[in-house]
Amino acid sequence: MKILHISSEKSWRGGERQIAYLLEESEKSDVTFSILVKKNSSFHAYINEKGYECYEKSFSGFKLLTTALFLVRISGQYDVIHAHSGKSHTLTFLALLMGMRKPVVISRRVDFVPKKNLLTKWKYNHLGIRRIVGVSGAITEIMRSYLTREKHRCVTIYSGVDLNRFSQVQHKSLRSVLNLPQDCFLIGNTSALADHKDYFTFLKVAQSLLREDEVYHFVIMGDGPMEVEIESFARDLNLLDHLTFTGFLNNIPEVIGDLNVFLMTSKTEGLGTSILDAFASKVPVVATR
Repeated sequence: MKILHISSEKSWRGGERQIAYLLEESEKSDVTFSILVKKNSSFHAYINEKGYECYEKSFSGFKLLTTALFLVRISGQYDVIHAHSGKSHTLTFLALLMGMRKPVVISRRVDFVPKKNLLTKWKYNHLGIRRIVGVSGAITEIMRSYLTREKHRCVTIYSGVDLNRFSQVQHKSLRSVLNLPQDCFLIGNTSALADHKDYFTFLKVAQSLLREDEVYHFVIMGDGPMEVEIESFARDLNLLDHLTFTGFLNNIPEVIGDLNVFLMTSKTEGLGTSILDAFASKVPVVATR
């Protein structure tokens, strides 16, 4: 079997990590694969480093139509098309409308209900979409309720983490890297700086704890579209002396184990593989319901 994986994301987040795991495991099987990625994306850099067969295309505006035509042209080389993100799904839907006849699998990692307009309903209910894979039972049930026909197409395949990445890594002291006192109580998160991760609640927790004791230090390991707003809020709460923004780190398994507590304040999570990362590093987790 030969599979074409499609990732439209520019940044590297949990979904991209999961695709990477999937590709690494596929190398141990008889499955062969190629990847269609967004031009100049972090995932494209990873694919180049690994030496995988790759197509680099645009997913923006009218260029999405050009990419869809390209997908129709090359689809004959593959047995299955696997879309891993929202725009990837849209791309495969357009290709199906343009005449592509290959079966499509969609990975669904977010737990909100898709829009109810006719176009979105058509996109999800198109019978060219052979499977919608939820990364948790909750997502699968949401999608089964959304589909108007052949609800059995929704299945659950849980996301996981590679425990070897955490057990066989050479650990670094995050306190030393950040020049922090060795006796500080370190609380952190590795999620993207996005709205649903609700770092505003994270920062309110920080403010509350620091009123009781200044032994705490907070670290946010990630980047994202709300970086400016979150840093501004932290400044307004006078937290910057007890808070470090590291930006995106590609060595999380090396440093996450130095946390005393992993604090997850998300509004919603499809599954929350960053919590699995913390568990794999034997770090206790405090999370919002």
